[in-house]
Amino acid sequence: LPTTTTTTNNNNTSIVSHFIQAQGMELMLRCISSKKHSGHGALKVLNYALSSTNDTTSGKQAAEYLVVEAGALKVLFPLFMRHTSSVPKPAKCSDAGASFSNSNHQNNKRRKKAHRAKKNWMHQIESNAIHVLYSFVRFLTWDSPMDAKERLLAKFLENDCEKCDRCI
Repeated sequence: LPTTTTTTNNNNTSIVSHFIQAQGMELMLRCISSKKHSGHGALKVLNYALSSTNDTTSGKQAAEYLVVEAGALKVLFPLFMRHTSSVPKPAKCSDAGASFSNSNHQNNKRRKKAHRAKKNWMHQIESNAIHVLYSFVRFLTWDSPMDAKERLLAKFLENDCEKCDRCI
């Protein structure tokens, strides 16, 4: 059993490395920036890529790459702050993307179901954004290239520490 765990960690490390080399991180950030339904899945992929590895080298490489090269902070912090203009929209065919114009009893039930689905959607978006930001805090070091750690911490301090207040 321990060899399986080691093999799995090594496999995750190599998958994350290949994902970075294949420009997967940029693709995921583009999907999130497009504010379409695919942004939700892309955020989950970023979360997995950063949190699935226990190897600090691979996680550090991914975090540094996202912050320094791909510009992930400008995409992730609006999601963290719940700015509705930056949140990926759910698909129209899903419960979270449904809209109803009639006011009869059956549509009222559907409207409530859609409202619960939208709340769940926002909770998942927020949760994944928090996990990605946690991975940045975990893996970035003071000797990261181009002051990645300082850039991350400066984002938390801007606008009268509103992001710190949001954390609390």
